[in-house]
Amino acid sequence: MLAKLNGYAALAAAAGITTPVLFLTSSARREASLHGRLQLRATQTSVPCATAVAGPNPENAIWISEFG
Repeated sequence: MLAKLNGYAALAAAAGITTPVLFLTSSARREASLHGRLQLRATQTSVPCATAVAGPNPENAIWISEFG
């Protein structure tokens, strides 16, 4: 997943529009693990990212954005 951030950065540069990348994880543990890796990578690529844990209604997820 993290390797794809370079592609999103290239897309943002080409289009002139930066949009956040949303990562929906299956558990709080996976989300916590992803946070550590995203902090460094998102800062390097200037791609804003947010994460959430999937529940019965993903549209009600609380998105955490700390990157980009």
